[in-house]
Amino acid sequence: GTLTSYNNARLNFANSQLSYQSSLQLAGEAVRQAELGVASAEENLNAAKIQVTTAQENFDNVTAIQEKNTQDTKEAAVVSVNGYLNSIKNALDQVNYIIGAEGSWQLPGIVPTLSVLDITALDTARNFYESAKFDYVLQRDSGVSLSTVEEDIYRVQQIMQDTLTALDQTVRVLDATISSDTLTEEQLNTQRTAFSSLRAQFVQQQTAAQQTRQNLQNIDLRNKQEYDSLKNALDAAKNQLSKAEIAYDNAQAQLKNAESAKEQQRVASQTALDSARGQLNLAGTTVGDLRISTPISGQIISKSVEVGTKVNPGQKIATIAQTQALKVLVTIPSNEILNFSVGQSVKIEDTYLGSIHRIDPVADPVTKKVGVEIVFENEDSVLLPETYVSVSLPRQTADNFEGILIPLRAVTIAQGESYIFILEEGKAVKRNITVSEILGSSVMVTEGLTENDVIIVDGGRGLSDGQAVVPQE
Repeated sequence: GTLTSYNNARLNFANSQLSYQSSLQLAGEAVRQAELGVASAEENLNAAKIQVTTAQENFDNVTAIQEKNTQDTKEAAVVSVNGYLNSIKNALDQVNYIIGAEGSWQLPGIVPTLSVLDITALDTARNFYESAKFDYVLQRDSGVSLSTVEEDIYRVQQIMQDTLTALDQTVRVLDATISSDTLTEEQLNTQRTAFSSLRAQFVQQQTAAQQTRQNLQNIDLRNKQEYDSLKNALDAAKNQLSKAEIAYDNAQAQLKNAESAKEQQRVASQTALDSARGQLNLAGTTVGDLRISTPISGQIISKSVEVGTKVNPGQKIATIAQTQALKVLVTIPSNEILNFSVGQSVKIEDTYLGSIHRIDPVADPVTKKVGVEIVFENEDSVLLPETYVSVSLPRQTADNFEGILIPLRAVTIAQGESYIFILEEGKAVKRNITVSEILGSSVMVTEGLTENDVIIVDGGRGLSDGQAVVPQE
C-alpha cells in the first residue's frame, strides 16, 4: 500500500508538472503574441505619423513652389509681351519704310513707282498699318503688369495679326512696284527678300505669343490638379493614421487582458511551482543546443544581443546583408555637374574602381547640390555597408565641353551653314561658326568665335556682310 501511495504521489507530481508547464506556456504565448501585436501596431503607427508628416511637407512645399512658379510665369510673360511689342514696332517701322504711311523716313527712290501695278495694295497696307500702329501705341502707353498680363497678351495677339496683314500687304506693294532710275531691280529684290524673312520671323513671334498665352491659361489648371492630388494624399495619410491609432489602442488592450490572464494562470498553478522550476532548468539546458538559421546567405553587419542574453520568439538577434554589390552616394555642387556623366569611372578609397550609375535630374533646393549614385562590385567584401568612404571623381577632359556659350537668337542656322554677325570697325561682318549643342536659349560654339569678338545679338537676321551698323546705347 505504501508503494502504491508513493507511485500515485509520483504520478500526481508528474501530472502537476505537466499542468503547470502547459498553463504557463499557453498564458506566456498569449502575452507574447499580444506584445508582438503591440509592437507591430506601434510600428504601423509610427510609419503612419511619418507618412502624414511627409504628405504635409509635400503639400506645403508644392503649394509654395506653385505660388513661386505662378509668379515666375507671369513675370516671364510680362517680359515676353514687352518683347512682342518691340517686334511689332520693328515690323511696323519696316512697313512704314516702304509704304510711307507717316513721317518722312522712306526707302530712297521708291516713291515714283511705288505700287504702280496695284494701287489698292498700297491703300490696304496703309490702312492696316494705321490700325496696328494705333493699337500698338495704346498698349505701349498703358504698359504691361502682372495683374493684367493675360489681357495684355490677348490684345498684343490682335495687334500682331493686324501687323502681319500689313506685312503681307507690303509684300504685295513691293510686288506691284517696278524699278526706275532712282530704284534698281536689285534694290527691290533686296527689300522683297528682307520682308519675306521679316514675315517668317514675325510668324514665329506670333506662335511664341500664343504659347505664352496658353501657359498663362493652363497654369491655374495645372496647379489645381497638383493641389488636389497632394491634398488627397494628405487626407489619405491622416485617415491611415487614425486607423493606426485605433489599432494601437486595441493592441494595448489585448496585451493588458493577456497579462491579466497570465497572472490568473500563475496563481492557479502556484502549487506546481517547484516542478515548473525543474522544467525551467531543463529548458535552460535545451537553449544551449539551440541553432539559428537564416533564409539568405550573407555577412553579419550588426548584432542585437550578446552571449548570455535571454531572447524571446520574434526578437531580432542580428542583421545579415548581401554585400556583393554596393551603392556609394555622394553630392556634387550643381555648377560642377556638367563635368561628370553616367558610366564615368571613379576611384573609391584610392584603390577600387566604381562607375557613376545615376545623376539626380534636379538639385536639392536647400543645399544646391546634386545627388550622384556610384555602383561598386564588392565581390571580395572589401567595403562594409553603411560606412563612409573617400571617393575621387575626376572631371572629364575639356575636349567634351570646349566652346563659348552665346545667345541662341544671335545665330542664324541656314541650309549647310550656321553663322553670326560680329561688329568690326562699325560694320557687321558675317562669321561662319560650328555649334556643338543647344542649351535652352543658348548655344555652345566650338569653332569660328573668340572670346574677344563683339557679337551682334539682336537685329542680325536682317543684316548683310559688311553693312554699316550703329550699336544701341
